[in-house]
Amino acid sequence: GAFTIGSTTLADEGAAVNTFTLGDTVSMIRGRHAIRAGAEFRRNQANLFFNFFSRGQLIFNTFQDFLRGQVGTSLLGSGVPDRGIRATDFSSFVQDDFRVSSRLTFNLGLRYEYFGGISDIRGRLVNFDPAGFRVGTAASPAPPPNGIVQVGGADNPLPGVPEIGDTINPSTHNFAPRFGFAWKAIGDDVVIRGGYGIYYDRFSTRFANSQLFNYPYGIIAAGVSVPAAGFIVPISDPFPDVPQPTAFPVAATNPAPIFITTFIPGVGRVPLAPVAITGLFVSPDLSAPYVQQYSLGVQWQVAQRTLLEAAYVGSKGTKLLTVFNLNQLSPGQTVARFPGFSSSKGILNGTQQVQTSGVSNYNSLQLSLTQRYSHGLQFLASYTLSKSIDEYSGEFANELTTLPGDQQDFRTQRGVSNFDRTHRFVTSFVYDLPRFYEGNSTVAGKVLNDWQLAGIVTLQSGLPFSVFQSIGATVFNRADFATGFSGSAELDGSVQSRLNKFFDTTAFVAPAGFGNSGRNILRGPGQKNVDFSVVKFIPITEAVRAEFRTEFFNIFNIANFANPNSNIAVPATFGRITSTSAGPRVIQFALKVHF
Repeated sequence: GAFTIGSTTLADEGAAVNTFTLGDTVSMIRGRHAIRAGAEFRRNQANLFFNFFSRGQLIFNTFQDFLRGQVGTSLLGSGVPDRGIRATDFSSFVQDDFRVSSRLTFNLGLRYEYFGGISDIRGRLVNFDPAGFRVGTAASPAPPPNGIVQVGGADNPLPGVPEIGDTINPSTHNFAPRFGFAWKAIGDDVVIRGGYGIYYDRFSTRFANSQLFNYPYGIIAAGVSVPAAGFIVPISDPFPDVPQPTAFPVAATNPAPIFITTFIPGVGRVPLAPVAITGLFVSPDLSAPYVQQYSLGVQWQVAQRTLLEAAYVGSKGTKLLTVFNLNQLSPGQTVARFPGFSSSKGILNGTQQVQTSGVSNYNSLQLSLTQRYSHGLQFLASYTLSKSIDEYSGEFANELTTLPGDQQDFRTQRGVSNFDRTHRFVTSFVYDLPRFYEGNSTVAGKVLNDWQLAGIVTLQSGLPFSVFQSIGATVFNRADFATGFSGSAELDGSVQSRLNKFFDTTAFVAPAGFGNSGRNILRGPGQKNVDFSVVKFIPITEAVRAEFRTEFFNIFNIANFANPNSNIAVPATFGRITSTSAGPRVIQFALKVHF
């Protein structure tokens, strides 16, 4: 397999994120009205640097090539490595809790959210305007204006590049009403609650942070071997020519003035083609994402300290973040819409645009039983039956990602969300054991009394996944169903019995285009976990108490398996589960002193 030397993309990075907040809330009670109002000012700062591939990376096709000193691909990045991202937000609200009677209360509110556009302290932000695109050639590059645009107010503006304003995205003004009620329907034991509200979200500055990789402020050059022609990049001189960071930003021409190179024996390093322009750009009409949340539930106090709850909880997301591929190649297409720009389907090596065009829908039944402290025991048991559907879920640690298949038609991406779990049951308890010793022995009392047991049990459905084909940076599509296949590709049996074939792999074949299988049509193994703790309280004095804890994480050492490999381009492990999603049993001891 491939053998790599050198740092990863972001091995040399750092960030300092600061948020300065000024706000206050006032409350007033007038008769049956409890009124609150408040406002908050926020100044967001993100000071960061990424030296991407600045130390270079060498990729050898095989270990034998490494021993021969024959480099398959070399990467070297350069550019302006830092940004000072800024944004200013303001919000205010007013809420009235109106007690209509002793049995009925209304909650009425309105919130205003201002999300300021994102800027850089030196104006080093660029975007791409498809309407202004002009094509050029390596021999005759197209100078600006050619589609590249820049934020105004830069310390050193890019020559000839049009300006679009002082921020990379527009500021937004948003009003969010909220309504809720609580009604004692039957005596004091049954309460019906409901509510509706609109909630706007300040998205992170991640798409602005990624401007570090955008041309013409940064670029990654490559040296490639062409073994069929005898052109081999030597390990003694592997890297392509790339300007020093002080030379950036380079001239914003199309194509870029930096080349992919190879090495010809007796000649040396020669250019093959300009490096494709890449960027994570921003839609000019980027909006504030918002979610409408609504619920209706019943609370029933079945006993003095026992509460049973049942509720419907739902939400509808609108104008959610998505990533749109501006330069995607359709099946059979050989020339992209924007020559000179990358047609890769990756998030940082393509021509991607962040949009707010996504939608989502969530519906759930939520049940819970709460036992408040009684006879030393308290517990909470909850169960959720839910379904979440969207066109784009992001990733668990990053809201910006790309999806296999058609990255321009999000209707083809509609499916259950990446994080959807149909069933989820969680119960937790704390039990103070009764005193075992009431005698006169101080030692026996301290040893036998003051013990506590606690635990958490979690049972939940597995996460959904798609079957796809991923090859390099340009092929990233969902699989096709095999000719004649119908029904479900899920197999029966326990997870352990299906480790080597979790789903019917014969149901899928390499796609002819974007793939006709749906997104997240299969579901991975469910998850089970039990955590348990034993606590001994040790009285020392009236004001000082020690606490010795023994904690067991995954006490039964249950193997929770991860989703199988679903990349049809890796036949050796296609359909197989090769890893777990959680760790083995861990025992932890802790000693605390309370005073």
